[in-house]
Amino acid sequence: AGLRRGAGNVSGWSVIGSTSQRAFEHVAGIIMFKSAFFLLALLGFISATVSAAPLDLSHARIVVLNPQAKIEAKGAAILRDEVDKRTRIGLEFAAKLPEGSEPAILIGTAEELARGSFQPPAGCQVPAVPDACGVWVDTTRRAGPTICVVGYDLRGTVFAVGRLLRLAEMGRDKLQLDAQTR
Repeated sequence: AGLRRGAGNVSGWSVIGSTSQRAFEHVAGIIMFKSAFFLLALLGFISATVSAAPLDLSHARIVVLNPQAKIEAKGAAILRDEVDKRTRIGLEFAAKLPEGSEPAILIGTAEELARGSFQPPAGCQVPAVPDACGVWVDTTRRAGPTICVVGYDLRGTVFAVGRLLRLAEMGRDKLQLDAQTR
């Protein structure tokens, strides 16, 4: 292909062999698109990896706010047993929230957690209907993370335990939860 001076276009130059030029532009466009797609995918993967650091719950303590409520205590026992079966990690019960940076799994009703000043984050409310539940990570009240496992009522707490089991990443000797869980 060569160029020749002509009055047929704005610049004064016209292209001889425009079919090969179009093929070249098409191939260049495909390469640019693939490169841009690859870079965007790589950036997305990096940002997801950086922002979604999981919490290690292998040494967490289970705290039941109302151990006299048989349903809440049963939900806590289900959590401990299922984690043990799936991971070989034996979570221990605690009568109160542990000191320091040790993670805690707090199980109770929304009313009980509110009395302890554990409020759900913005945009994460436990609906005021029977059997409703919610799970979130609180990092504002203690040095260590607190996983709030909450039901609107007693039965909802058992459903919240089931939700936590579905959200947790479990493997042999591994129990993790995304720190951004809401």
